[in-house]
Amino acid sequence: MDKKTGCLVGCLGMIAAVMAIPAGLVVLVLILAVAASSSINFDESASIAFGSDIPESGRPMQKVWIGGEGDEGSPKILRVKIDGVIADVPEGLFGREKASAISALKKIRAATKDDDLRGLYLVIDSPGGEVTLSDVIADAVQRFKNSGEGRFVVVEMGALCCSGGYYIAAGADRIVAHPTTITGSIGVLMSSVNAADLARKIGIESVVIATGENKAMLDPLKPVDPGHVEILRKAVDADYERFLSVVSKGRKLPVDKIRPLADGRIFSAEEAKELKLVDEIGYAEDVEALVAEMAKSEAVRIYRYKDDTTLRDIFNDSFFSSQGMSRTLRLVSGDVVHGGPAFMTGVK
Repeated sequence: MDKKTGCLVGCLGMIAAVMAIPAGLVVLVLILAVAASSSINFDESASIAFGSDIPESGRPMQKVWIGGEGDEGSPKILRVKIDGVIADVPEGLFGREKASAISALKKIRAATKDDDLRGLYLVIDSPGGEVTLSDVIADAVQRFKNSGEGRFVVVEMGALCCSGGYYIAAGADRIVAHPTTITGSIGVLMSSVNAADLARKIGIESVVIATGENKAMLDPLKPVDPGHVEILRKAVDADYERFLSVVSKGRKLPVDKIRPLADGRIFSAEEAKELKLVDEIGYAEDVEALVAEMAKSEAVRIYRYKDDTTLRDIFNDSFFSSQGMSRTLRLVSGDVVHGGPAFMTGVK
């Protein structure tokens, strides 16, 4: 082999090696993603049983024993956590794990059809979120309660259980707040940004072709129309009245008692207990004891569902999929408006 040929072979080999690095990284990421999505449980201390099929996916979910001192014959309780903003957006590596609220909704619906379960133990640590999704989850909780004689729901509040989080919690049979929980923020908001004055100064004009004068409400480049504000106010008020009725029914308090508290303010755990927005203040151990009491048993077994996620799901739910891109663009464009501890609501 002459010098030129050797140099050429060496250069080609180097190029191939460099190109192999990103390809190898992609393969490694895929392997890790598959391993992360596997339904195999590596916790040898956990006892696994199979739950019912999920209507949405048609795939079974596993019940993994995570706590409780009961034996195999003890009442079985499902623990479900709702963590973070209540919104239908993808999270995690490649968007594999959907928002906690969506995952929780799927599990609550599965629990409703799982005759093996006696109670639902919800852990809610959320500042709030989308009004409709909060209402759908709250409805699913009520359907679980009504699906069998003696079924019950207990809520353990985390650091935050505000707005949409409280909307869901209000329908529980018993609510336990941590000593440092912040809760409340009962209310609804719809927000937008108006830059009409700025647009006029720099020579930007909004051109909208719409089928009616109310179709382009809250156009950020046009002055705010009081008539549009009134239309949107009616929608917000309707959601607010529904929120009040959910809290009133769940806490067994007259609406007139709830309304003065429902101006968006937050409460400490002690204040919430005094106002009867929560029942008790305690820790996880106290909640587990309460769950056993509700089940009328000396001990219970607490389980969680584990999703049986496939590689196809990873890419179907990813940021790079059409659904993932659509949800992300909705958030960026303001179709879903974040409002701190209060609700988010969609505007179209």
